[in-house]
Amino acid sequence: MAGTAASYKDGGGATRNRSVTTAGGLDIARMIPVSEADAPLDLATQTTLAAILAKIIASPASETTLASILAKLNSATSVSDAARLPVSQLDGLAVSGSATSATTLFTQDMLGYESITVQVTSAGSSTIVYETSDDNTNWVTTAGLTSASIGSLPLQINSTDARLIQFARRGRYFRARISAYTSGTISVVGTLSKSPVFNVGASFVSPVITNGSSLSGNNFPSIIAGYSANPVAVATGTHVRPIATLIGAAIQKPFSIPEADWSYATASGGETGTTDIPVKAAAGAGLRNYMTWLTAENVHATVDTEFVVKDGATVVYRGFLKALGVVPLRINFPSPLKSTAATALNIACITTGAQVYFNCGGYVAP
Repeated sequence: MAGTAASYKDGGGATRNRSVTTAGGLDIARMIPVSEADAPLDLATQTTLAAILAKIIASPASETTLASILAKLNSATSVSDAARLPVSQLDGLAVSGSATSATTLFTQDMLGYESITVQVTSAGSSTIVYETSDDNTNWVTTAGLTSASIGSLPLQINSTDARLIQFARRGRYFRARISAYTSGTISVVGTLSKSPVFNVGASFVSPVITNGSSLSGNNFPSIIAGYSANPVAVATGTHVRPIATLIGAAIQKPFSIPEADWSYATASGGETGTTDIPVKAAAGAGLRNYMTWLTAENVHATVDTEFVVKDGATVVYRGFLKALGVVPLRINFPSPLKSTAATALNIACITTGAQVYFNCGGYVAP
């Protein structure tokens, strides 16, 4: 080893000269930056190469070549993870993904970030689900709020069209995945943020609904509609409004509004033949005739007779009337007799010669 003179600046900025030893042309003054000369290693007070190296590496005397000294220095001066300064994540980091099949569009480690926005720029014909995980293996559904929300929209766990959704971090990892694919190219872009978001979705009860609209947990059909005729029948399993009279009076009848009622009275002299009597003509398409009550009285002195109520030509009720019936037959049907849609309700005597007075009534409804 040979000695040589080298200059350095001390902690006060003054230039100082030291005689240091170099090996194989190794310039210690250049190897150790001036800014580190007054570091805790106290290298500035060392005047020999051996002393300087002893402060940095173990057993410097055993190193006889420049390569071995440099290898030791590189190992000794590496900064450990524990001593590293924390590095801030870049806010606004972008991620993206595109696919033409049912697959994962992107997976993102959320370490250092508190939220992510995902914009579906091309939805194709597909369903994208959004999921989170702590182990990057087992995934569960996560929910976000669309950018169009003003506080009245529910949180979303998937999307089928182009939109932008913001998600709060709920796990270490986040991914967007095509769960169902039909056609087209599906593309998404995402932006990571260090700012937390609070996804609060609200569901409001909305009483303003359309008669016959589909059932929904957010709708409460409380409005009563006034009608002078039966409304159009709705499909099964859909909303239907309670109805009232045109002045808003609640209808207490069990079956229909008053305007839909009908009644029939036998002509003077009674029914003496066996021909079908249309007590209620066929209603319109999709409408049935219902009979809720009936009275019948046979005033002939000697002729008894059966009588029938018919749905068109089909018998739906049969009774018997004695001659000179002392008490008229009176019937209230707890479950109304009904006709087929657009079919008349008929009554007929079975025996010719009886003299029967029929009175009956009901309503028209789908």
